[in-house]
Formats: sequence, C-alpha cells, structure tokens
Amino acid sequence: MHHDTPRILVTGGPCSGKTTGLAQAAEWLIGIGHTPIIVPESATTLILAGQKPSGTPAERRAFQKQVLELQMQNESMCRDKARSLPASAKAVLLFDRGMLDGAIYLDETPFSEILSELGLTRAAILRDYSHVLHLQSAAVGAEAFYTSANNAARYESLEHAQEVEARTIRTYLDHSHLRVIENGPGGFDAKMHRFKAHIAHAIGIPEPLEIERKFLVDRARLVLPVPVEHVIPLIEQHYVLDEHNVPCRIRRTTLADGRIHTKTYKTFVSPGTSVEHERVITDAEYRQATRSPAPSIRKSRIAFLWNYRYFELDLFDAPHNSLALLEVEVIDMAEHIELPPWVPILREVTGERAFTNASIAGDA
Repeated sequence: MHHDTPRILVTGGPCSGKTTGLAQAAEWLIGIGHTPIIVPESATTLILAGQKPSGTPAERRAFQKQVLELQMQNESMCRDKARSLPASAKAVLLFDRGMLDGAIYLDETPFSEILSELGLTRAAILRDYSHVLHLQSAAVGAEAFYTSANNAARYESLEHAQEVEARTIRTYLDHSHLRVIENGPGGFDAKMHRFKAHIAHAIGIPEPLEIERKFLVDRARLVLPVPVEHVIPLIEQHYVLDEHNVPCRIRRTTLADGRIHTKTYKTFVSPGTSVEHERVITDAEYRQATRSPAPSIRKSRIAFLWNYRYFELDLFDAPHNSLALLEVEVIDMAEHIELPPWVPILREVTGERAFTNASIAGDA
C-alpha cells in the first residue's frame, strides 16, 4: 500500500445511511478514476451468521472479541489488496466501521483487556485510519426516519440508538481528522452530497485542502471543567527542514496508551486555507527528524462536539502558557458556524500569521 493511500473509516449510529453512503461513494469513486476497496462490517457478518451480540457480560465480551478478530482479518486482507495495486489505480480504502467500535458496546475495562490480549493499542489503531467520517444516526434529528426494517442485523430501539450514536462519536474523538456528517437541511440526498464532499476532501479533490477557522480564547476566563468529551494531554510540534531543505511539521501526539507521529507539509492558498499532505511516521523517523533544535510548541487539546461540529481547543504550554486557540475545520469558508457559548472568545484570528502554530513556535 502506498504511503498516500487514503484510509477512510466510515462509522455512524444505527440507521445513519452508512450502507447507502458507502455504495454511492464507491460508484462515484469509480466514475472519477479511483479504485475503492470496501472493508466489510464485521459485526453484521457475525450477527447474520447466527452470533448474538447481547446476553451476559461475558457473552457480550466474547462477541466483541470475535468482531475485533474478524475486523483485523478483513482490514489486513483489504490493505494487502491496496498494496498490490499500482499507484495509477488510485486506491481508496473505505472501512465500514473500525477496530474501536467494540468500545461502543462494552465498558472501558473489558474492551481494554481485549485490546491487550490481541496486542493492540488505541493509538496504533487510530494511526491506521487517515480520516474518520461519522454519519449521524436518524435517531438524532430525523427520528421519523429511524427504522430497523432495512437491516436484519439492527436491533436497537430509538432510545438505545441515540445512546449508541453518542458513544460512537466519543470513541473516535482522539482522531484529529474526525468529521461528523449531520442530518441537516435538504434531507438524505443533501446528507449524501456532504458525505461525498468530505471524501473528496480526504482524497485530495481538487487538492487535499485544510480549511479552518481559528479563534483567540480568553484563557483567563476559561473555566474548567467544561462540557468536553476528551482531552489529549500532550501534543508536541517541531518545525524543521526535511532532507530536501523543505519546511515541514513533525508532530508527536501522546495518548493514554501510545503515541502517534506524523509528518506534514502545508502550502498556503489563502487566509485559513492551505494544501496539506500528511503521513504517519515511525518513532525512529520522529527522533531522526527532531534530533537538532528547532522551533517547537507544546500544548494540550480538548476535543469536543458542539451541535455536531468537531472543535479543537488548544491550550499552549510552551512557548506561551497563556495562549488558547479554538479551531474548527470546514469544507467551505462561507459555512455558518455556531460557536460554543461556554468558550470565552476574544475574536476571530483566521488568516492572521501571528496565530499560526509555526509563527507561535518561532516566537520562543
């Protein structure tokens, strides 16, 4: 598999349009000259084969372990397929749910035990998905359309589906490229259009653009705890020149059970918009890239959803421990954004060079 092969995890609560969305996305990708490879949903395969996802805690644990083992096999098989294709095939891996989905249905301890038994960590799993697209369940905001009639493996009531929806989003909040496709104006067709727009964004059509808006936060008035979903305790970013003397960003994200290292190149397009090329690198590559002193920053990140939009609140530790910035990625700079009222925002700083992470690092 090529380093730049998009690896898009598609997840969502019950009755979210995931099956239809994947089928439409595959057809669309073929039409524009790409080769979609869909990794099938393991839980549905087992349920339709007669396995029961419910029962005693021990039975639920055993089922989720089976799901994870089958998911590992399916993902390995499809990744091998992507590796066998020439670069000209433009392979795109689409994962119908992912390896952390068991955490939606199990408590933290038993799921962590399963990961340990299989030699896995959350950090390592998240590294293997380049993007996470979450389709919102019809059980939230489109209740009249929630049904189990179109999926023989679906058994959730409306209330349970709403709970599953919330747990699904929380499961993948650690991923920096999580996007939520909500039930909004225009109905299901508009939702599918937004879904394909996010896929286009992920695979770089017309280019792999990062479009984000950024807001300066009054850290002195920021009261914690706030209604957040997850805290990433440490992100370290170094701004270096690569072996070809090209500027790039080297990032280490420290999670509870491991680290994720990435190397990113950004090219300015317009205020708030840049072309972004990012790949995961090894720990050894990270150490090699950061062996010499370079401008750097250290920060923690509060990742949360507000009205089904993913926000990142960065609290800087160095070089400026009074700085806080709120960021939100958008498909279009003209999108309407409702900002969380509990974050004391001073002003928008989108496009202001002084508030880019590279400039902040250079102020050290």
